[in-house]
Amino acid sequence: MGGPSSYGDEASLDAMWDACDDGVGEACDSLAEEAAWTSEYAAFAMSCGDRVTDRTAASCAVELGQETSNELYTYGDDAVLDTLWDDCEAGDPMACDRLFQAAPEDSAYQSYGYYCGGRAPVGGKVDVCTHHAAAEPSDRWTVGITAPEDL
Repeated sequence: MGGPSSYGDEASLDAMWDACDDGVGEACDSLAEEAAWTSEYAAFAMSCGDRVTDRTAASCAVELGQETSNELYTYGDDAVLDTLWDDCEAGDPMACDRLFQAAPEDSAYQSYGYYCGGRAPVGGKVDVCTHHAAAEPSDRWTVGITAPEDL
């Protein structure tokens, strides 16, 4: 794989890990953005420091209640975003990327696109779902995500 993948491999990522472990949601979010998406760093960050198993918010800061989210914007509130959600749920990675980019910040729409409809551990970067879909099956992993009917 190359590059830092687990605690102890890189001091800057270790510092973010430590802050995430202390419950600082923003540190978890930063670690998730900086770490390779298949690394132990990313897995720890995406679980908000082993505090969350099924993420429903696009950030740990929101998930841990340290920031507010745009709870008013969820499945059923916008026909265009609902269509992207449905296409993402059906397995269209480009729809997931478009949903993340088009959705209001910290909304359920953005969160669903962020996790590629529950098929990727780390999202939020341009074309990450499209890239994830092209990965070998052994390089993929799944995280839980709230389905539209559960919101």
